[in-house]
Amino acid sequence: MRGFIIHQRKYKETSLFLELFTRCRGRLSVLAKGANRPKSTLGSDLQPLRLLEFTLYERSAIPILKSVDLIENYDVHMGSKTLSIFYINELIYKGLLKEDSSPLIFDSYIEALKKITNADSCLETTLRNFEYSFLFSSGVISDLTSTNSGEKVVPISKYRVVPGGGVFMDENCSPNSLSGSTLLQLSEGNGLDKSALRESKYLMRRLIEHFLGGKELATRNLFKSKGKN
Repeated sequence: MRGFIIHQRKYKETSLFLELFTRCRGRLSVLAKGANRPKSTLGSDLQPLRLLEFTLYERSAIPILKSVDLIENYDVHMGSKTLSIFYINELIYKGLLKEDSSPLIFDSYIEALKKITNADSCLETTLRNFEYSFLFSSGVISDLTSTNSGEKVVPISKYRVVPGGGVFMDENCSPNSLSGSTLLQLSEGNGLDKSALRESKYLMRRLIEHFLGGKELATRNLFKSKGKN
């Protein structure tokens, strides 16, 4: 079973509780016995940003990690990029149910890692595209290219996005309205122009806050303190 470690904490003196994110089983909690021992064969590979092959012993309430093999390492050496990945990990950790397979989110996660580790990619665009895939897969938003009444979204018109409710024309241009151009760019999953970056940032933040139902993201507060993303 392949996946990533998105969170870990110590258990007793020598072990770790790990939160895995896998394509076939979604988020999964496992126990890595003895991983903190100096001569452990597990500890050196139990790091985030690594695609790993996990072998589990599952005859107990909590699966036990038997072995782990490194498949691919996504190195990140810049602070803002590292924080962005921790933000994505926290969003998955707090937003997904355990044992709920999410292939689309998993594939989007790998794509985000590839782009974040690419020096030429736009970090904000990568985050917005991942957030869109996350919310789409979670049912918070649906097709952004048409309204609830079936009309095609027009780039120059203004719209409202209602969590779980779809897209509505906003003739009054309310504070939460967005241009059709922003919605179309988000749905395409490619680049976002300056205006779309600004509008989509606030849209994603509002929708994620609704989805999490009051759960705070520690990494979001760090972003605020740094004035980023």
